[in-house]
Amino acid sequence: MLGGPILAVILGKLLGNYYGPGFAVPTVLCAALAVAAATPNGRWWVMSALPPVAWLVAAVAELAWHDPGYVSTKQKLVGLVHATTHVFPVILVALVVMGLVIGGAVVRARQSGSGGGRQSSSGRQSSGRQDSGRRNGTRQSSGRQSGGRQSGGGTRRV
Repeated sequence: MLGGPILAVILGKLLGNYYGPGFAVPTVLCAALAVAAATPNGRWWVMSALPPVAWLVAAVAELAWHDPGYVSTKQKLVGLVHATTHVFPVILVALVVMGLVIGGAVVRARQSGSGGGRQSSSGRQSSGRQDSGRRNGTRQSSGRQSGGRQSGGGTRRV
């Protein structure tokens, strides 16, 4: 995951602008490949890791390669704002593409039958409902009744 934005910023630098298409396209492609190669549980980790990783790489590139260099603290803060504004659209596009890849993987899993409903240990599909002993809003009890009261002390609801 970290390799994609690093490779992209180096490629962008070699092409003359570390924030141009030489940065955006490889970042998006590497993000899509990373989420496609991840396990179903790992996909969400990969997707959530992209924004801070891409921003960190862009911030380091901006502070290190900007010509002329940033000298004062105020100038460095301006550089961080520039990095944020340059990388933000790339992050958004990459997240949309990653979401589409995840959506496609989920649809394929459901179509192949491996991502359907939950199955019980006996192999039957469960509807998620369990019989809790309540039917039609009344509580059933096997205790003896005396004077309209259950032996447990509670009143009987009809």
